[in-house]
Amino acid sequence: MNINSIIIKSIINSLNAEEQRLLDEWLKTESNKRMYNNIRSHFHDSGSYLFNTSDEDVDKAWAKIGKRADSERKSGKWVSMIRHTWRVAAAVVAFIIIGGGMMWYEDYTRTTPPVLSEDITGAIRESVKADKADILLATDKTADIPSRHVIKPQPISKEQIVEYQLDAEEVERILESKMIETQRAKESWVQLDDGTMVHLGNNSRIIYPERFPKASLFGASSPREVIVEGEAYFMVAHDASRQFIVHTRMGDIIDYGTEFYVSTKSNSTRVALVSGKIGVKSATTQERILQPGQEASIAAGGSLSVVQIDIDRYVAWNTGKYAFHEATVRKLISIVSMWYGREVQYDESLAERTVSGVLYKYADIRQTLESLSLALGVEGKCFNVRNTKK
Repeated sequence: MNINSIIIKSIINSLNAEEQRLLDEWLKTESNKRMYNNIRSHFHDSGSYLFNTSDEDVDKAWAKIGKRADSERKSGKWVSMIRHTWRVAAAVVAFIIIGGGMMWYEDYTRTTPPVLSEDITGAIRESVKADKADILLATDKTADIPSRHVIKPQPISKEQIVEYQLDAEEVERILESKMIETQRAKESWVQLDDGTMVHLGNNSRIIYPERFPKASLFGASSPREVIVEGEAYFMVAHDASRQFIVHTRMGDIIDYGTEFYVSTKSNSTRVALVSGKIGVKSATTQERILQPGQEASIAAGGSLSVVQIDIDRYVAWNTGKYAFHEATVRKLISIVSMWYGREVQYDESLAERTVSGVLYKYADIRQTLESLSLALGVEGKCFNVRNTKK
């Protein structure tokens, strides 16, 4: 998106974090700052609210204004022309419901749910079949699911959200939400109002509204907000007009249409980005944008660090299946440990041994490790599972 479109979006308060960063950078030049302030001032004087922000249309409008201004400058009428030029700019750019204004608005506020792959639908089916998960999906998709596996959300109280870094307005919005908590041996698959799919790990919690606020015609729309405790994998519906924010005790994750894993265990918040783009911030740090294959960690004191990661184990946690070729035992045990929330001990001499095959999350952990032992050709018990949770 070019700077002209960013200027227009800023006037109607609909910039995302990356666009705001680009605008702030552009405004460091004094002449740009003067131009921006003039546009804002004449726009508000005109009382216009709705725009067509197609880059092509904005560029055409800007070109006409520039050509007119250049002509007046050459004819010596530059000073008297300034006020009129900015009025033309406001009128041309505002585009009140004319041309493509409404088309842009419909596109800008369109919500696009994630496409669930066969691996995901298979994981939902297998986890429910193995009695390892319960679900809350759109009503037309639960007809074949036994009622004992359909989640019944619970109401929440103000006391349950005071530990999170929320302002008064956010608290007011979230108080109308529902809560889902998982047990030690069960996960949940939860489809939110906008189509976002959340895979909740065991011993975890999500607080979410039954209905997200609708997009606003004027000004900024209220964001889509949820609270998470424990671990969860998000496949977020894209909606440019409404940010998707995940609140945790340590900080917030701001999504820009993507897939990511969140864990708040071990007295920290870890966020692994699988695809797309997210921003992460704590109470003491500014938002930091992550790229796929990066993991952000927010410590108890609010410090934020980012490292490169292998996303395979997070994808495998979500799909419940990991097909591998010549993977090391060290990597496979890290996946198994994450799947079952157990610490698996093994002889360090096996760590770099490689093996090929497929692991299934919803099988019993003993069966999974026995299969791995057979693939390695190792006799006897070479893996020891500790009884305590990781």
